[in-house]
Amino acid sequence: MKLLKRLAALAAAALFTGAAATTAYAREVPDLTREGSISVTMTCDGARIGEGTLSLYRVGDIMENDSDYSFVFTEAFAACGFTLDDLESDKLAQDLVRYAKNHGIEPDTRTIPHSGQLVYEGVEPGLYLVEQKEANVEFYPIDPFLISVPMYDGEEYIYNVEAAPKLEMQSAPKDDDTPPGKPPFPGLHIPQTGDATPLALLVGVLVVAGAGLAVLLVARRRGRR
Repeated sequence: MKLLKRLAALAAAALFTGAAATTAYAREVPDLTREGSISVTMTCDGARIGEGTLSLYRVGDIMENDSDYSFVFTEAFAACGFTLDDLESDKLAQDLVRYAKNHGIEPDTRTIPHSGQLVYEGVEPGLYLVEQKEANVEFYPIDPFLISVPMYDGEEYIYNVEAAPKLEMQSAPKDDDTPPGKPPFPGLHIPQTGDATPLALLVGVLVVAGAGLAVLLVARRRGRR
């Protein structure tokens, strides 16, 4: 998704674009004591879509050394064996989600309100992973993505970051071969008239009547002889 790619690129520009997780940069260091927020707005064709959940994992801390800084994995993800050399990678986000599940790392999971906008307040500076475990029943879950607090837009650090992933609507379910209210067998219709006579009894009466008719036919043929 283009939006996710752009968000990841902004995160990379803000805090990391090197070839290793500990690559350092000489730039004005963000205020690590300042909290921010992550706002995720779920949209489809310009409309906001509520319901479902979003999960937020803190996967990276900002390591400062004099005027240099870099991303490093948090203690929970330190042993994952991945690198932060490509924050635009969809695979990295998916691998981190899989690692978290396999190692019992619990995220901050919240329900998306009807407004379609979920805001995480009081977010400490760092690198975060957003995952949708449960989507609105009419839509597919969004792909997981990485986002940082703060983000650097080339001029200043933005501590209240926003994301607006576009939802993809699920295909309309195929009609069942047997529409509601119609019998499963063509040409067979059992009217519901309020007659509660068991079907087995009706079948039994028909069998007895048929047998009686057969006996009469045989008797007539013998009489003619």
